[in-house]
Amino acid sequence: MVIGSGLMAQAFQRYKNIDGVLIFASGLSSSKICSVSDCAREEDLLRKTLDGYDNKILFVYFSSCSIASSNLTNDTYHTHKKKMEGIVQTNAKRYTIFRLPNVVGRAVNPDTLFYYLVNKIRFHKEFDLWSGVKRNIIDIDDVVNIVSNIIHNVFFVNEIINVANLNDVTVQEIVNEISKFLNIHAKYTLIRYSDSYHIDTTKIEPIVKKMGLNFDLNYLKNITKKYCGHLPFDK
Repeated sequence: MVIGSGLMAQAFQRYKNIDGVLIFASGLSSSKICSVSDCAREEDLLRKTLDGYDNKILFVYFSSCSIASSNLTNDTYHTHKKKMEGIVQTNAKRYTIFRLPNVVGRAVNPDTLFYYLVNKIRFHKEFDLWSGVKRNIIDIDDVVNIVSNIIHNVFFVNEIINVANLNDVTVQEIVNEISKFLNIHAKYTLIRYSDSYHIDTTKIEPIVKKMGLNFDLNYLKNITKKYCGHLPFDK
């Protein structure tokens, strides 16, 4: 069963008719969209779903790796996500909570980091660029493959696990790659800002290695080509 209709829910449609797993993919997808009513709506749906589900089923919830950032942990979005994790832990007999970084897919969400930068560059708009700040970018297809492997092998039941790229990149590197691919000069002002945080991927590294996934130096380039190639833009 899959709850939700956005990028994550669409990506996990293979579980729509699988009885042993419930994918709750109806949560807030971005810290930019996080009103009190949005938070309340997700919490209400989460509680109702947990009240009615068979506790023999594995309950899967998606949270955020950025909870690890000391600069963000007290804002509305991350406080809400931590609360939702607690509700799942308290009410689901069998669960896995997957914390995700910046996920990139074909849904062009301007509130996500990748498409925010893409839109600024392709429409020739000026923006502030945080100097030296690192972020973690992962392809939605890799998220699905890693999560599915974990579910299939019954790993990390009743645990919180980070599913992320094994390597961070600077926001500057993301901008440079997008700008190069689109062949458009990025118009930005460098801002000194300290907000990088470590994502511990130790637990998934053996899984990633066994699956043959390659988070090498070309990974960002490949994502940019894959998800920017179909977009219209002005030169």
